[in-house]
Amino acid sequence: MGAALAAQLVQAGAEVVLVGRRAPHLARVQAALALPARAEVAAVDVEDWPAVSQLAHRLHQQAGAFDGIVHAAGHFASGPLLEMDPATVSAILNTAVLGAHWVAKAFLPAMRARRAGTLVLVAAAAVAPGHGDPAETSVPYLAAKSGVAVLGRTLAAEMAGTGVRIAVVFPPTFEEVARPGILSASEVAAPIVAMLTSAAASASELVIAPG
Repeated sequence: MGAALAAQLVQAGAEVVLVGRRAPHLARVQAALALPARAEVAAVDVEDWPAVSQLAHRLHQQAGAFDGIVHAAGHFASGPLLEMDPATVSAILNTAVLGAHWVAKAFLPAMRARRAGTLVLVAAAAVAPGHGDPAETSVPYLAAKSGVAVLGRTLAAEMAGTGVRIAVVFPPTFEEVARPGILSASEVAAPIVAMLTSAAASASELVIAPG
């Protein structure tokens, strides 16, 4: 999803910073963009608060507050909790929940000072009321995505009246290429890009579903 978001944002005229754990992967994504000169890459793990904080400080020194931030980092593993090793459980929870906290803590102050900007947190359709089937995934993943949704809702209350918008997106299962009943990453990214680039966009929660 991160690559699809970056490509569509660049096409919409945005200057983009791609953040991820693996520098070689980021370089491949950057090279594939239509306008690679307008995209910067930063190899940072969102679980690492000092690294996220340092990244935010550097980028704010260069460019000031961002118009939009998307936290789409995630770690997925299926299967029963009792059969998962602790490292996998920690990775699922830390990437989604701690990562979202650190991104918000690092980047929201500049948005609040400017009284403008949008933070989009990516949860999952399986934890949206009335959507998804919890039996299709794992306990740690659902707990992590539920935590992201709660974080978004409570942050929205904290940011009320500041000019900063917090939005939570609930995408379904998706793949790089669409197939019957399954959306592509680009199809999931498109409404998120619309939330970031449309002056009229005001939704605070968005559930994406095939069809």
